[in-house]
Order: sequence, then C-alpha cells, then structure tokens
Amino acid sequence: MYLYMCIGANSQTFANTGALVTCVKNFPESRGVVLGLLKGFVGLSGAIFTQVYHALYGHDSRSLILLVGWLPSLISLLFMFIIRPLRASIRDENELRRFYHFLYIALFLAGFLMVFIIIENQVRFSMGKYRVVSGIIVVFLLLPLIVVVKAEQDEYRERQVLSSIGAGKCLEIEVVKPSTDSQKKQYSTDHRSKSPEISLSNVKIELKEAPNGTQTKPSSEDSGPASENQISNAKQRNPAMSVNTTSKNTSLFGIKVARCPSFCSIRSSSLSKIFRGAKRGEDFTIPQALASVDMWIIFIATACGVGGTLTAIDNMGQIGKALGYDSVGISTFVSLISIWNFLGRVASGFVSEIILKKYNLPRPLMLSAVLALACVGHLFIAFALPGSLYVASVIIGLCFGAQWPVIFAVISELFGLKYYSTLYNFGGAASPLGSYLLSVKVAGYLYDKEARRQHAHRAIQGLVDSAHDSNHQLTCVGVHCFRLTFIIMTIVTMFGSFVSLILVLRTRDFYRGDIYAKFRQVQKSHLEIEAEEEVNSQISKSVGATQQTSKSESQAETEAAAIPQ
Repeated sequence: MYLYMCIGANSQTFANTGALVTCVKNFPESRGVVLGLLKGFVGLSGAIFTQVYHALYGHDSRSLILLVGWLPSLISLLFMFIIRPLRASIRDENELRRFYHFLYIALFLAGFLMVFIIIENQVRFSMGKYRVVSGIIVVFLLLPLIVVVKAEQDEYRERQVLSSIGAGKCLEIEVVKPSTDSQKKQYSTDHRSKSPEISLSNVKIELKEAPNGTQTKPSSEDSGPASENQISNAKQRNPAMSVNTTSKNTSLFGIKVARCPSFCSIRSSSLSKIFRGAKRGEDFTIPQALASVDMWIIFIATACGVGGTLTAIDNMGQIGKALGYDSVGISTFVSLISIWNFLGRVASGFVSEIILKKYNLPRPLMLSAVLALACVGHLFIAFALPGSLYVASVIIGLCFGAQWPVIFAVISELFGLKYYSTLYNFGGAASPLGSYLLSVKVAGYLYDKEARRQHAHRAIQGLVDSAHDSNHQLTCVGVHCFRLTFIIMTIVTMFGSFVSLILVLRTRDFYRGDIYAKFRQVQKSHLEIEAEEEVNSQISKSVGATQQTSKSESQAETEAAAIPQ
C-alpha cells in the first residue's frame, strides 16, 4: 500500500509537469493566465473524476482503484504526442481573448458541478443519471477544442492574406554584370570553374517596403566577416554561398553582428560559474537558482502559506466534528473548498497578469495579498463564531488555490524557462514540507494534547472509565481543540506574507521593465531566419539563371570571334 500511494501521488506531478511546463513555454507572455486555467482544471478534477466513477461503476468502491489505474494512463497515452513545445513565428494578437473563452467554459463547468453536488446531497441518483451528467461534463471539456479550431482557421486566413500581399514585393535582387576587363576575365573564369560556390560580390540585394515603411539596405561601411559559427550556419543553409571574412564587422540586411570575444577573456573558475547568479529573467542553471536568495524566499513563503491552508483543508472534517456540525454541514464545507479552490486558481492567474501588464506591479505582490487574506480565514476557525466555518471554508479554499499560479509564474519569470521543469517542482516541494510541519507536528500534536486533557478531566468526573486504554482513539470536542493551532497558523502565514514582501521589494525594478521583451525578440529572430532562408533561395535561383544566360552570351561571343572577318 505504501508503494502504491507513493507511485499514485507522484503520478500527478508527472502529468502536471508535462502539461503545465509545455503550455508556459508555448505561451510565455500569458503565463499567468495559462497557469490559472490549468491549475483551475486541476481543482475541478476531483469532482469530475467522481462523476465519471459513478457513471462507469456506480457505487462499487472496489472498482475505484481500477479506474484510477487505467483512465489517467489512457489520457496520457492519447496526448503524449500532441502536447509539446511549439515555435510560433508570430504571436496571436487575440491570444488573451481566446483564453477568456477558456475561462468562460471553465466557469460554466464549475457552476454546473456545484449545482449538481448540492442536488446530489439531497437526492440519490441512479447509474443512468450519472452517465447523463458525465456526458454533459465531457461536452464541457471538449468545448475548448472549438476555440482552438477557430483560432487555427483565423491564423491560416491571415497567413494567406499576408503571403498574397507580400509575394514578390519585399525583395529585389539584381545581379550586377562586370564592367572592367579584369572583372570580365575573373567573371568568365569563375563561370568556367567546376567549384559549386557562387560569389556574392556580383549580387546586389535590396529590401523594399519594410514593415516600418522605410527601406533597409546593407551598408558598405558595416560589411565584414562573420564569426566562424555564423559562416558555418550560413553555408549549411546555402551551400552555394561564399562569405567574405576580411574586415572587422559583418552586416546582414542592416543587422550588425560583432565578432564574439575570445573564450579566454571570459574564463573563470568552475565553482564560480556554477553558482554565479544570472540576471533576473535570464535562464538560470539549477545550481544557480537553488543558490539564489529569491528562490529561498519563494520556498519559505510557499511553505508558510500553502502549508497553513493545506493544514486547514486536511483537518476540516475534524474541525467540523469538534465544533458540533453534522455530516451535511461537513460535506458542504468540502464542496465550498473545492469550488472556491478552482475560482482562486483562475482568478489569481488573470488578476496577477492584469496588475503586471497594466500597472507594472510585481507579481509577488499578489502572493503577499493572498497570504494576508488567508490569515483572516485562520482566525475565523480559531475563534469559532457561529457559522464562521462556512466563511472560513470559502476564504481558505480561495487562498489555497490562488497561491499556485502566482508562485509558479514568479519562478518562471525570475529564473527563465530552460530548467523550468525542475525549478517548478522544487517550488512545489515546499507544500508537503510545510504541510508536514504544520499539520503533523503542530495541529496533530496540539489536538492530541487537548483530547488527552479532556479525557483525563472526564475520567476524574467519572464520565468515562478511568481504566480506559491509552491506545484508544481520543476525540476532542469544543473550540479549544484547534484554537491554539490556528492562532499559530495565522502567525506563520503572516510571516510568509512579510517574507514575500521582501521579494516584492527585491524585484520591483525588474517588473517595471518589459520582462517579456526577449520572447518577442526570439519571435522576431525566427521571422528573420525565415526571411533569410527565403532570400537565400531567391538569390540561388537568380544567380543560377544569370549564370546560364552569361554562359550562353559567352559562347555566342566566342563563336562570333572565331568567324574570320
């Protein structure tokens, strides 16, 4: 059973990493929204899985383990070749609007599940009705495909329009014929040579109708050699290209490329290379990230915040019994936590993205606010006012869900995406650590201590057998069972909020800048590579046609010169 629980619990980590990390890399400029949506569906997955289980197996509890074994494996096998990093040359301008469509679908699904769960607690459903409900859920889950297909159709039409407008108008290639006798002699010798290389000294390239409305021409002052890697890459893309490497700089279509400095000038010790921190936003190595102060601030804040809210969620059943709530009330608490957990996840993703892009506020500020709100929920549990557990369930569920998208988005923004899979899971490892310390060592210990005190008091009064077995499970009743526990949770969570404020101060200058500029630059580079490949193709075709024409002219001149006058 231990091995089964170990494998089963970690299987979610594999699925999360494969889907979540890939989507963040595919949509880096909307990562907060993407993380909120994906984590939101994770919050709904328990309710969805329950309805599918009832639809397939009814109330046969033994079949639940079988369903847990085959259904997630089947889903992973179906999508393992579809979910992968993709290189997009042009970012969709309507990307955020399409994510809002996903949000609306998720909200409708959450509302449907909430209504059904409430009805289910009052009415017993047959297997046939569960199948109808599961069919509706599957339809909701497939609706995002309509949004995706519509987006692909719009992108295809835009590409067709751009290709029809830009065909033959963006590039002008002119092959300059030699003028002097020496150039003619060299030109004739080059054409009679068997070498496949084509000299670009006779090719004039001019870009017209540039996107900014200006003409971009290569300047003779900027021309010069490329580095060896650039020459090698250029020859791999076009084997017929020869590159001049006699001057100091090189220019390709107006883009200056400087010679790289010598490796010896940047050599340093191996240890300093491993742990020397990169700039925020760049791709940290794993040792660099783990040695970073920012990473440990995130880890401590996560352990305090997530650990505290997870302790409340795990003990909600015992808390309800201690405060005198019946089974219906406890079931309602669980449902409220599940629904508001989902809403917290999607809301924090969208809200943090808005405050980042619109107001240039650091995203960790959202984490500080969420942890401060969680303290209110802990206090509602600690002082156990009438009906306060309903309010606490809403706040705790909301705050628990809201932390995850913010934490994972901050990790990706500060430490880059190259090793995001590992760093993402390192940040998530703070959750079980905080939960163990706060739930087992604090909540469990204090609950057992209060239960033993109450049992000893009842034994003195003769309400229970004084020879009661000490190994018997003790039950604690009353507001004192969890009061001290959640006062401690409030202090710990507030400490986590203050720690995250330190990260806000450390990263405020970073978030004031354009943190997504490098991703737009990468997309621009992809476009330039595609344009360069198109230019090379057209150059090869033009030069080949000119060579054939010049060869014919040379043969005609030779034949004319051989005719005696």
